[in-house]
Amino acid sequence: GAGARVEYNGEVVQWGTQNVQPDAAACCRSCAKQAAKWASGDKVERCNTWVFCGKEGGCNGGKSKQGECWLKHNARADGAGVMSKG
Repeated sequence: GAGARVEYNGEVVQWGTQNVQPDAAACCRSCAKQAAKWASGDKVERCNTWVFCGKEGGCNGGKSKQGECWLKHNARADGAGVMSKG
């Protein structure tokens, strides 16, 4: 399931720097939109995992800015594959 302050593993489908969203709900919708448009011949996988930076000062020690929404494909979308928490 989803969790606040959790970074999930997965192949990046869309970089967060290129997909800034106002909040986590918009990030979730962004993932669903990408997944709905996905076709089997696409160069990237279908989004099934997303990571949103909602922290004012940024996330990952400032590597990610507030609003970045990283779309990912996690082969273990059952909730496994947590990269880091904090």
